[in-house]
Amino acid sequence: MRFEKFTTKLQEALAEAQSNALGQDHQYIEPQHLLLALLNQEDGGVAGLISKAGGNPNALKKALSDSIARLPKVEGTPGEVMLSRDLAQLLNVADKEAQKRGDQYIASELFLLAAAADKGEIGRLLKSAGVTRQSLEKAIEEVRGGEAISSQSDEGQRQALAKYTLDLVFRSTFAKSSALRVQSALKASHSSSRFSKVATSISRKRSTNSWRSSVSRILVICVPKT
Repeated sequence: MRFEKFTTKLQEALAEAQSNALGQDHQYIEPQHLLLALLNQEDGGVAGLISKAGGNPNALKKALSDSIARLPKVEGTPGEVMLSRDLAQLLNVADKEAQKRGDQYIASELFLLAAAADKGEIGRLLKSAGVTRQSLEKAIEEVRGGEAISSQSDEGQRQALAKYTLDLVFRSTFAKSSALRVQSALKASHSSSRFSKVATSISRKRSTNSWRSSVSRILVICVPKT
Protein backbone atom coordinates (compact mmCIF):
# COMPACT_ATOMS: atom_id res chain seq x y z
CA MET A 1 0.00 0.00 0.00
CA ARG A 2 1.46 3.33 -1.10
CA PHE A 3 0.47 5.92 1.47
CA GLU A 4 1.56 8.77 -0.80
CA LYS A 5 -1.45 7.88 -2.96
CA PHE A 6 -3.83 8.93 -0.17
CA THR A 7 -5.38 12.39 -0.21
CA THR A 8 -4.17 14.80 2.46
CA LYS A 9 -7.41 14.38 4.42
CA LEU A 10 -7.09 10.59 4.47
CA GLN A 11 -3.41 10.83 5.51
CA GLU A 12 -4.35 13.15 8.38
CA ALA A 13 -7.09 10.78 9.52
CA LEU A 14 -4.74 7.80 9.37
CA ALA A 15 -2.19 9.63 11.52
CA GLU A 16 -4.93 10.43 14.04
CA ALA A 17 -6.10 6.80 13.99
CA GLN A 18 -2.53 5.65 14.70
CA SER A 19 -2.30 8.05 17.64
CA ASN A 20 -5.65 6.82 18.97
CA ALA A 21 -4.60 3.16 18.75
CA LEU A 22 -1.25 3.90 20.39
CA GLY A 23 -2.84 5.86 23.22
CA GLN A 24 -5.20 3.00 24.05
CA ASP A 25 -2.48 0.31 23.97
CA HIS A 26 -3.84 -1.34 20.84
CA GLN A 27 -1.41 -3.34 18.78
CA TYR A 28 -3.19 -2.68 15.48
CA ILE A 29 -4.89 0.22 13.75
CA GLU A 30 -8.36 -1.10 12.98
CA PRO A 31 -10.99 0.22 10.54
CA GLN A 32 -12.88 1.58 13.56
CA HIS A 33 -9.93 3.82 14.47
CA LEU A 34 -9.75 5.28 10.97
CA LEU A 35 -13.47 5.82 10.49
CA LEU A 36 -13.78 7.54 13.88
CA ALA A 37 -10.85 9.81 12.99
CA LEU A 38 -12.56 10.73 9.71
CA LEU A 39 -15.82 11.50 11.49
CA ASN A 40 -14.00 13.75 13.98
CA GLN A 41 -12.32 15.92 11.34
CA GLU A 42 -13.26 19.58 11.69
CA ASP A 43 -14.55 20.07 8.14
CA GLY A 44 -17.14 17.34 8.66
CA GLY A 45 -16.77 15.93 5.14
CA VAL A 46 -17.33 12.28 6.03
CA ALA A 47 -19.97 13.13 8.64
CA GLY A 48 -21.81 15.09 5.95
CA LEU A 49 -21.67 12.13 3.58
CA ILE A 50 -23.09 9.87 6.29
CA SER A 51 -25.99 12.28 6.80
CA LYS A 52 -26.58 12.65 3.05
CA ALA A 53 -26.69 8.86 2.76
CA GLY A 54 -29.44 8.73 5.38
CA GLY A 55 -27.23 7.73 8.29
CA ASN A 56 -26.76 9.09 11.80
CA PRO A 57 -23.17 10.36 12.35
CA ASN A 58 -23.56 10.79 16.11
CA ALA A 59 -24.92 7.27 16.58
CA LEU A 60 -22.08 5.93 14.44
CA LYS A 61 -19.48 7.80 16.51
CA LYS A 62 -20.81 6.25 19.71
CA ALA A 63 -20.91 2.77 18.18
CA LEU A 64 -17.33 3.13 16.94
CA SER A 65 -16.11 4.37 20.33
CA ASP A 66 -17.79 1.41 22.06
CA SER A 67 -16.27 -1.01 19.56
CA ILE A 68 -12.79 0.48 20.04
CA ALA A 69 -13.13 0.20 23.81
CA ARG A 70 -13.69 -3.55 23.41
CA LEU A 71 -10.47 -4.10 21.41
CA PRO A 72 -7.74 -6.06 23.22
CA LYS A 73 -4.99 -4.04 24.88
CA VAL A 74 -1.32 -4.97 24.79
CA GLU A 75 0.64 -3.24 27.56
CA GLY A 76 4.38 -2.93 27.66
CA THR A 77 4.78 -2.53 23.89
CA PRO A 78 7.57 -0.30 22.54
CA GLY A 79 5.05 2.17 21.13
CA GLU A 80 4.66 0.63 17.70
CA VAL A 81 1.34 -0.08 16.00
CA MET A 82 0.63 -1.66 12.64
CA LEU A 83 -2.24 -1.73 10.19
CA SER A 84 -4.57 -4.60 10.89
CA ARG A 85 -5.32 -7.09 8.14
CA ASP A 86 -8.92 -5.83 7.97
CA LEU A 87 -7.86 -2.20 7.52
CA ALA A 88 -5.22 -3.06 4.92
CA GLN A 89 -7.82 -5.02 2.97
CA LEU A 90 -10.32 -2.13 3.02
CA LEU A 91 -7.65 0.32 1.86
CA ASN A 92 -6.84 -2.03 -1.04
CA VAL A 93 -10.54 -2.10 -1.97
CA ALA A 94 -10.59 1.71 -1.81
CA ASP A 95 -7.55 1.75 -4.12
CA LYS A 96 -9.44 -0.37 -6.65
CA GLU A 97 -12.44 1.98 -6.41
CA ALA A 98 -10.18 4.96 -7.07
CA GLN A 99 -8.71 3.34 -10.17
CA LYS A 100 -12.17 2.43 -11.44
CA ARG A 101 -13.29 6.05 -11.10
CA GLY A 102 -10.17 7.47 -12.72
CA ASP A 103 -8.88 9.02 -9.47
CA GLN A 104 -5.17 9.64 -9.14
CA TYR A 105 -5.44 9.63 -5.33
CA ILE A 106 -7.49 7.63 -2.82
CA ALA A 107 -10.07 9.83 -1.09
CA SER A 108 -11.75 9.30 2.26
CA GLU A 109 -15.17 8.59 0.75
CA LEU A 110 -13.78 5.58 -1.11
CA PHE A 111 -12.56 4.05 2.16
CA LEU A 112 -16.04 4.74 3.52
CA LEU A 113 -17.57 3.04 0.48
CA ALA A 114 -15.35 -0.01 0.97
CA ALA A 115 -16.28 -0.13 4.66
CA ALA A 116 -20.00 -0.02 3.85
CA ALA A 117 -19.63 -3.20 1.76
CA ASP A 118 -17.60 -4.98 4.45
CA LYS A 119 -19.04 -8.15 5.97
CA GLY A 120 -17.27 -7.67 9.27
CA GLU A 121 -17.53 -5.35 12.27
CA ILE A 122 -17.14 -2.04 10.44
CA GLY A 123 -19.82 -2.92 7.89
CA ARG A 124 -22.18 -3.95 10.68
CA LEU A 125 -21.65 -0.67 12.52
CA LEU A 126 -22.35 1.38 9.39
CA LYS A 127 -25.48 -0.60 8.66
CA SER A 128 -26.73 -0.15 12.23
CA ALA A 129 -26.26 3.62 11.79
CA GLY A 130 -28.48 3.57 8.69
CA VAL A 131 -25.80 3.60 5.97
CA THR A 132 -25.85 1.24 2.98
CA ARG A 133 -23.45 1.01 0.05
CA GLN A 134 -26.18 2.02 -2.40
CA SER A 135 -27.21 5.16 -0.51
CA LEU A 136 -23.55 6.05 0.03
CA GLU A 137 -22.70 5.69 -3.67
CA LYS A 138 -25.54 8.08 -4.52
CA ALA A 139 -24.35 10.60 -1.91
CA ILE A 140 -20.79 10.44 -3.22
CA GLU A 141 -21.92 11.06 -6.80
CA GLU A 142 -23.93 14.11 -5.67
CA VAL A 143 -20.96 15.53 -3.77
CA ARG A 144 -18.42 14.87 -6.52
CA GLY A 145 -20.59 15.96 -9.41
CA GLY A 146 -18.83 13.55 -11.74
CA GLU A 147 -15.35 14.95 -11.06
CA ALA A 148 -12.29 12.78 -10.36
CA ILE A 149 -9.61 13.29 -7.70
CA SER A 150 -6.53 14.61 -9.49
CA SER A 151 -4.46 15.94 -6.57
CA GLN A 152 -3.94 15.24 -2.90
CA SER A 153 -5.64 18.50 -1.94
CA ASP A 154 -8.80 18.04 -4.05
CA GLU A 155 -10.79 16.49 -1.22
CA GLY A 156 -9.93 19.25 1.26
CA GLN A 157 -10.66 21.99 -1.27
CA ARG A 158 -14.01 20.45 -2.12
CA GLN A 159 -15.01 20.26 1.54
CA ALA A 160 -13.85 23.83 2.16
CA LEU A 161 -15.93 25.02 -0.79
CA ALA A 162 -18.98 23.13 0.46
CA LYS A 163 -18.57 24.69 3.91
CA TYR A 164 -18.14 28.17 2.40
CA THR A 165 -21.25 27.73 0.24
CA LEU A 166 -23.25 26.54 3.24
CA ASP A 167 -22.06 29.57 5.22
CA LEU A 168 -23.16 31.92 2.43
CA VAL A 169 -26.58 30.29 2.30
CA PHE A 170 -26.92 30.63 6.07
CA ARG A 171 -25.94 34.29 5.99
CA SER A 172 -28.36 35.01 3.14
CA THR A 173 -31.20 33.24 4.97
CA PHE A 174 -30.37 35.08 8.21
CA ALA A 175 -30.29 38.43 6.40
CA LYS A 176 -33.68 37.80 4.78
CA SER A 177 -35.13 36.70 8.11
CA SER A 178 -33.77 39.82 9.81
CA ALA A 179 -35.23 42.05 7.08
CA LEU A 180 -38.64 40.44 7.47
CA ARG A 181 -38.51 40.96 11.24
CA VAL A 182 -37.64 44.63 10.75
CA GLN A 183 -40.51 45.09 8.28
CA SER A 184 -42.88 43.38 10.69
CA ALA A 185 -41.72 45.62 13.52
CA LEU A 186 -42.17 48.75 11.39
CA LYS A 187 -45.68 47.68 10.42
CA ALA A 188 -46.52 46.99 14.05
CA SER A 189 -45.10 50.37 15.03
CA HIS A 190 -47.10 52.08 12.27
CA SER A 191 -50.28 50.31 13.33
CA SER A 192 -49.62 51.23 16.94
CA SER A 193 -49.11 54.88 15.92
CA ARG A 194 -52.39 54.93 13.99
CA PHE A 195 -54.17 53.34 16.94
CA SER A 196 -52.66 55.96 19.24
CA LYS A 197 -53.86 58.78 16.98
CA VAL A 198 -57.37 57.30 16.82
CA ALA A 199 -57.43 56.82 20.59
CA THR A 200 -56.31 60.42 21.09
CA SER A 201 -59.03 61.66 18.73
CA ILE A 202 -61.69 59.64 20.53
CA SER A 203 -60.43 60.92 23.86
CA ARG A 204 -60.65 64.49 22.63
CA LYS A 205 -64.18 63.97 21.34
CA ARG A 206 -65.21 62.44 24.63
CA SER A 207 -63.62 65.34 26.48
CA THR A 208 -65.44 67.88 24.26
CA ASN A 209 -68.78 66.09 24.68
CA SER A 210 -68.25 65.93 28.42
CA TRP A 211 -67.56 69.70 28.53
CA ARG A 212 -70.70 70.44 26.49
CA SER A 213 -72.79 68.23 28.74
CA SER A 214 -71.42 70.01 31.83
CA VAL A 215 -72.22 73.43 30.34
CA SER A 216 -75.78 72.30 29.52
CA ARG A 217 -76.33 71.15 33.11
CA ILE A 218 -74.99 74.44 34.44
CA LEU A 219 -77.37 76.38 32.18
CA VAL A 220 -80.33 74.29 33.33
CA ILE A 221 -79.49 74.93 36.96
CA CYS A 222 -78.95 78.65 36.46
CA VAL A 223 -82.11 79.42 34.47
CA PRO A 224 -84.89 80.35 36.98
CA LYS A 225 -88.26 78.63 36.73
CA THR A 226 -91.11 80.76 35.49
